[in-house]
Amino acid sequence: MPLVPLHIRGKKGKKRSAAQISSTASASSTPASSSSSPGNEVTRSRKKPHGSGPGSSRRLSILERLPVEVLVLVFTESQNVNLMYCNRHIHLALDNKYSLVRLVTRAFAPTWLKHFGSPRSREVEAPDVPPIYGAGRRDIARLQENLLAKKFFTIDLALSAQQLWFDEFRPSKSGRIHCLPNCKCSCCAGNGAAEDAIFNASQSFERDFQLAKDSVSRGVEGWSGFRSRQDVEVGIKLNPKRLHGPWDEDTEKLIFWLVTGGIFVDHQNWDPQVCINIVLSHANAARDINPFFAYNARALVSFTHWPLYEAYPFYLRNKPDPPGSKWDPVRLKFNEYLHGTFDGHDSRDIRRMRRDAGRDVDDSDAPYDPDNDYWDSDDDAGYAY
Repeated sequence: MPLVPLHIRGKKGKKRSAAQISSTASASSTPASSSSSPGNEVTRSRKKPHGSGPGSSRRLSILERLPVEVLVLVFTESQNVNLMYCNRHIHLALDNKYSLVRLVTRAFAPTWLKHFGSPRSREVEAPDVPPIYGAGRRDIARLQENLLAKKFFTIDLALSAQQLWFDEFRPSKSGRIHCLPNCKCSCCAGNGAAEDAIFNASQSFERDFQLAKDSVSRGVEGWSGFRSRQDVEVGIKLNPKRLHGPWDEDTEKLIFWLVTGGIFVDHQNWDPQVCINIVLSHANAARDINPFFAYNARALVSFTHWPLYEAYPFYLRNKPDPPGSKWDPVRLKFNEYLHGTFDGHDSRDIRRMRRDAGRDVDDSDAPYDPDNDYWDSDDDAGYAY
């Protein structure tokens, strides 16, 4: 049976002659001269950003059309931190110290109004004691916790906000204000002399911080006795990301302000690996350990329940060398914290780990003696950090 031929038709259109096709091609390949008439000049429209220009199809939102002063007021009163991340226009209007100081002031005002001038009820050296929320104040704590997790929250921002709060909303209750330690003046917040009371947040904090730094340089453990104030809402938990090293001085000050200001360090419920990473970020062999972290590390991270494979080499690296050699008291402090981790392990587990690392080549079954076990730089290859 013969095949049926198929005829496929294209678009119908007027056929162009060869002369027309060649003239069109030559016109498109020849650039227009600068002396050509305006009617024949080829113009190129420049691409405009989305949402800009009078001819844009996108209309500005109600918030974007507000004056900056009103937008800042909405930002601070709503306490919606995510507002500044809505779009580029709002972010540029709100991402500045003026707006952020007022946001922090508004968020921490209920705490400062209640606790300003009153001593802390619990010891500074035990920030890991579970706190008790005040009645109806969980939302306040949640809001402050959200702010503390942001990168823009710095010690300068916190002190500026507290100064602004005191200057504009001077506390009416009687009681001593946060004056300098051992101040002999009658610095009371109330009537009479209180109207003349002077509070300088930066000076007061700086004095406390330098006293704590001086105590650390003398090998005193802990920060107690230098500052005991409820500057953050009771129940706020410290984000462990804040503790990662290395620290500069601004980070030291912020951690000091938070810990001595009543934040809850819930390190007992952190994953042990989180604590390990924090300590190793400060105890890198290539640099000195931050003493300000070391002498308060036990209150900031947990040294218990570390995996033996992580705790044991760290312990050996920070032990003092054999008698007569130089040793670092700051590194030795970490070893005191680790005793409860690996000393409680079965000595057979430690011997097995030593054999696996090539440290016990004789495969000895003698009892393990941690006091006679020292770190050798040749053994670095046996451990992973």
